[in-house]
Amino acid sequence: MTTRLHVWSPASPDDMSGLEAALAELDGSATNLCVFGKVEGPATLNDYARHLAVARCEETIRAHGGPALLARTFRLFSTGCEGIATPVMALLADVPDDTGDIDDAPRLVFGAARSAPVPLADRAGLAHIEATAATVEEALAAAGLSPDDAALVLVKSPVLPISAETHPERRRHAGSTGSSRGAGALGVALALGETEIAALGEDPVGRSPEFSRRAMVYSGTEADCVEVLVLGERPGAGGDLRIATALLADLLDTPAAAALAADTGAAELVLFKAGIGSDGRLRGRRTTVFGSDLTADKQLRAAASGAIGAWFGTTAAFISGGAEHQGPDGACLAAAIYSTLTPAER
Repeated sequence: MTTRLHVWSPASPDDMSGLEAALAELDGSATNLCVFGKVEGPATLNDYARHLAVARCEETIRAHGGPALLARTFRLFSTGCEGIATPVMALLADVPDDTGDIDDAPRLVFGAARSAPVPLADRAGLAHIEATAATVEEALAAAGLSPDDAALVLVKSPVLPISAETHPERRRHAGSTGSSRGAGALGVALALGETEIAALGEDPVGRSPEFSRRAMVYSGTEADCVEVLVLGERPGAGGDLRIATALLADLLDTPAAAALAADTGAAELVLFKAGIGSDGRLRGRRTTVFGSDLTADKQLRAAASGAIGAWFGTTAAFISGGAEHQGPDGACLAAAIYSTLTPAER
């Protein structure tokens, strides 16, 4: 199998013209598909940008391959393109390799999985973390990857509604998108062997210092289950795509980001998880990220958009804010999918 990547900039959340073009080019050859993207919208509780994107995406896939193709397609959309970030969508497709020119060099592969609905009473607690870990393991198996071979895990994690009846020890997590992301990240850490159940303790999302170095987690008020996309490299996989990541110490860690940009060249797609220290400080100086009328996630996405533009020379990047348990406190994770071929060779 060969993994192909198509990237486009939609004119609106429900603009799937790029997906239509990619599906037409694939001409029914894909065995598995994954569509994911960052769309514009206020990212509030009554923001339906993601719903529009998902509905139009599903309609487009159904039109090209019917219910069978839709069943083989994973969808993950996130809202928020503040700053100079360009809305971006991408399609990953598994297609049979007909060139016969496959070597043992590692190449990009992907796998996806979706959990059963996570009960309200379980969200932001250990059961939520364990459900995420099990879903990551399922996605690893779908990709044919070991935990060590996983380079990046994208997770859509359900939020505990404010109105929900919750256990007293988790009531403070109600309505918190950060707690949703934290539970997802700890689940990734558990599945990849970066931590153990014994290390999590009570109220792990709120009090555990554990984290994953390979997770980008997005909360979803519309989601009732855990959705996982695993990206990694496997020797013998076809194609010309690879993936590389860098864990930045903070938003100002230019050397780490510049090294990743230099190693990956003109990347096909850049993904970035923007974080800041839990005290709201950056290199010891006070910021207003947690004290402003503007939500922290929006400030982080806007700040990161400028940094990504400078480091990688593109505004079309999948940028998300909020890095709870996704690296050490204040860290940011950058990833780039890139080709081993020159533009002329492609």
